[in-house]
Amino acid sequence: MTIKKIFYCAIVLMIALSVSAQSNTSQLPGKEVYKDNNVVFHQIDKHTWVGTGHLMANKSLYLIEGKKKSILLDAGTKIDNLDKIVKRISSRPITLIATHVHPDHTGSAINYFPEIYINAADTVNIPFCMPNYKGKIKYLKDGEFIDLGDRKIEVVFTPGHTPGSTSFIDKDNGYGFSGDSFGSGNLLLGMDFHTLISTCKKMNSIIQKDGIRFLYPGHYFGTNVETPQRIKDMITLSNDVLTGKVEGKENPQGMMGLDRIVNDYGVRINYNEKQLKKSQDMKEVYDFLKKCGHYFLATVDKDQPHVRPFGTIELFEGKLYIQTGKSKKVAKQLAENPKAEICAFDGKQWLRVETSLVEDCRIEAKRHMLDSYPELKSMYSADDPNTEVLYMKETTATFYSFTENPKTLKF
Repeated sequence: MTIKKIFYCAIVLMIALSVSAQSNTSQLPGKEVYKDNNVVFHQIDKHTWVGTGHLMANKSLYLIEGKKKSILLDAGTKIDNLDKIVKRISSRPITLIATHVHPDHTGSAINYFPEIYINAADTVNIPFCMPNYKGKIKYLKDGEFIDLGDRKIEVVFTPGHTPGSTSFIDKDNGYGFSGDSFGSGNLLLGMDFHTLISTCKKMNSIIQKDGIRFLYPGHYFGTNVETPQRIKDMITLSNDVLTGKVEGKENPQGMMGLDRIVNDYGVRINYNEKQLKKSQDMKEVYDFLKKCGHYFLATVDKDQPHVRPFGTIELFEGKLYIQTGKSKKVAKQLAENPKAEICAFDGKQWLRVETSLVEDCRIEAKRHMLDSYPELKSMYSADDPNTEVLYMKETTATFYSFTENPKTLKF
């Protein structure tokens, strides 16, 4: 598929989202402070405004002001002179940040700004979502605080809709901004359900800890904020889909391969059936290994094939991870040949997993893992050079038993 075709697919995907949203700005909060043919800005509170574009499902951009500077979250699809518009509303220096790089959030108006901040995981989408941007692309850090002067905004990576989807939390005001991370009532799940569950659990923890009442979404029409209950319902529904308790319906109008749709608990999620099968296979392997408790890792090395038994494995954001002590011998073997085998037996079945163990491409993968699974912190430290977190890539898992034919899963 050419870059041009992929770009148009992304555009169509965004148009599909408009089916579920209403173009009604009359329900938006606060007074109208600016209006032209491309956008209308309403005031949310004394130092926060929401801009509503007309081209794609009430796509929303947010101007967030502090005493020293302001940030603009997203730039809509096509808004002429957006830089001048937001300067009329806020006199502070303004920095552009994208919740993700889909073209209804990083449209032509990004070219009015000399730089844009994004989550680095969304760089995979830059070639077809914002290929002509001439400014400087800078990267956000998960957990960092953007100090606007007497107002701090926390950056929270929330992958699922895209790899680099990001939310922003204003703890003092008790709300946040989530882009399309939770769907604005109609989530387009570009990744997998395991990732969505991890993201929802992460956000749910922040909501409870900081007393966050709601999140302003990326397609906002006055009544569809992301509530704490919606986040919890997404976890429930995702688990129901993964276990087969709930089955999605065919989604013939789905774009970008999102060929199934599920709607329950007041939550609507579009997803890909093949990706779901991959996630379910991964969960079956994970559950078996966790049930066994102990299993053996063998590096594919003729001189030292059997390394050690160990029992720490986790399923996190759509990947199976192994956390293990980092010995020089093991590290050297895996550096020379990342192929490995994992074997386990539960008394009735054997499991043989052929895989490649590689470091996660995310620099802070180990820290994210330990933050998400606090029970591991007693065993491993994110700053300990003697520990290692690897994920299983290009995996073939085969189950053997006395009474049944072998069963092979690939993911």
